[in-house]
Amino acid sequence: MKLTAAELSPVTDIKPLVSEKKQLQRLMFIGEWFSIQQTESGATRKATIRRSPNGTYVIHFEFYSKNGDLIYSQKEFGMWGVSGGIYFTINQGWFENDEPVYSNAIDANNNDAYKLLKVSENELIYQNLSSGNTFTYQKAKDKLE
Repeated sequence: MKLTAAELSPVTDIKPLVSEKKQLQRLMFIGEWFSIQQTESGATRKATIRRSPNGTYVIHFEFYSKNGDLIYSQKEFGMWGVSGGIYFTINQGWFENDEPVYSNAIDANNNDAYKLLKVSENELIYQNLSSGNTFTYQKAKDKLE
């Protein structure tokens, strides 16, 4: 069945400009943020992410056992953005021996979308739309206080 323009829902003539509030919301993501959360297995997940104004990010993950031993560490990089209450990342790769290794761009596992639950100057809380995991990050300056 072919739909005609009259049968489709109308859309705006041009893309509406993003509100000042939404522009400021994106700006709050820029900089260095950190998270320390327990995993289901009882390990500790530490993550530090630096988001740049140009839409790139680098994140460093560390996982520690219950007794504090480092289990796993990895640095990843990619692109990020915020739109319509959604934070999204596109993983472009990781580092091995300080050299970039590029991920498979067609692998859907390298794309993540998160529902924004809280956005403030000092705290970000967002929920992964695929896994349901909720992540809490604090501005890195708070780590030093």
